[in-house]
Amino acid sequence: MITDYITHDEATIQSFMRDPEFADYYLQTVIHDGDAEEISEVQKWYNEAKARKTAADYWKNLISNAEITAKSGYNLENTINLVSKALLILKAAIPAGA
Repeated sequence: MITDYITHDEATIQSFMRDPEFADYYLQTVIHDGDAEEISEVQKWYNEAKARKTAADYWKNLISNAEITAKSGYNLENTINLVSKALLILKAAIPAGA
């Protein structure tokens, strides 16, 4: 089923990915002022955003290396392997239905 919206959790994770400084501030504020349930929820969002950002950055780096390799005329098989690894990492970083 295709939806026209995303969940609050997903919106928060995406926001944290776009603005890591805000995510750090928000987490620290909740740790200071929040209850255990709120802290747990925000830490979950924070950790998910951080993991996705790390995977996405790694994927971008692999693609960039593959493009450089392809332009240099280097072994095409190595380029295909780099792109394949990058796509597997991207697939793992994006949750189903996102």
